Amino acid sequence: MNTLKTLIGASGLIIALGGWSAANAATYTFNFSSNSDSDGSPGNTRNFTDTSNTLSVAAKGWYLDSASDTSPAQASLGLYTTNGLGVKNTTNNDDAHYVDNRGRIDFVSFAFSNSKGGAAQNVSITSITLTIWDTDSSSQTRKDADITLGYGGVAGDLGTILDHYTQDPSNNASSVTYNFQSMPSDDVWRVFASLQNSDGKTDGFKIQSMTVSTVPLPAAVWLFGSALLGMVGIGYRRQNQNKPI
Repeated sequence: MNTLKTLIGASGLIIALGGWSAANAATYTFNFSSNSDSDGSPGNTRNFTDTSNTLSVAAKGWYLDSASDTSPAQASLGLYTTNGLGVKNTTNNDDAHYVDNRGRIDFVSFAFSNSKGGAAQNVSITSITLTIWDTDSSSQTRKDADITLGYGGVAGDLGTILDHYTQDPSNNASSVTYNFQSMPSDDVWRVFASLQNSDGKTDGFKIQSMTVSTVPLPAAVWLFGSALLGMVGIGYRRQNQNKPI
């Protein structure tokens, strides 16, 4: 009976830790800005630290030949004053420097880590602010910034495609912000110009800022809780096996 009570108590502890984690999720903001414009070079990485100097992120530019392409190729990741991160690939003969899906599909990968120890850090994206760019001369296809999000794997692959997100900004809009809830948690995220593009408009933007959240509960706590449940469970089974029939 005492072992059963201990098992129930240990389970309650794990549930309480889970509730504490959800209630104490920390939020961090990355501002992708610079004092001058820089196009970068193919395969370059740009490193940033959040405004509290707690988390770091390594960003890289990529492109796909089409929405069905599963082998990303390295592109140049540019950084443009207050407008943010943009991608240049080899097909941009018009010197385009935004994340777009005209022809090839551009995306940016973000690999998050702890600034102090350098270990990979799982995060959930809570918001992204984009600077919208005119990608076509036709007014019917301008000022669109639909995106696709992906996560997991390593920076050089596609990981898991999460979902497609759309907004319909006016032609006078200069930026748009996406807010997210109940997102998965991973140390690698990707922001694509829309892979779906259901409205037929060309999407073009620069990534101005990103806010992410983490749960500041050490992994060792979860390991301890899991081990405790396992040990109590074994004791409970042995106790039942030793009871007279």
